[in-house]
Amino acid sequence: MPTIEDKGRGALVQVKVNGTNIHGVLLSIFQKVDGKTRVAVESIIYPGFVFVSTLENLTDMCGKVDLLKDDYLKTWEGQKVKKRKGYPYPGICLSSFVLRDGSPMLAVECTLLPGQVQVFGPGQLEFDNGE
Repeated sequence: MPTIEDKGRGALVQVKVNGTNIHGVLLSIFQKVDGKTRVAVESIIYPGFVFVSTLENLTDMCGKVDLLKDDYLKTWEGQKVKKRKGYPYPGICLSSFVLRDGSPMLAVECTLLPGQVQVFGPGQLEFDNGE
């Protein structure tokens, strides 16, 4: 069976989320602030739905899908960010990826609630310079 290093981003995978097997495309592999490795998988059945799970729950890696990643998105990775509007969500951008429809997305771990990861579009966030 191919390893995660062989296939990586864009691989067709199966991941177990809350006891349910989700078939999708591996968008990103990232480490949370606490050092735990997570994977972001976009559902094949429900395009646009992104599930975050542990690397241990990733199984059945097979083919590869060609995914683009804009250099602009890479500038967000590792940066402190916050939501522009609505509920407060200060955090650290762990990973950036592009959905199969081309939409750019950012996985952000909340600094107020360590372990909570949400996915946002870049337009929903701004860099947090501490003000």
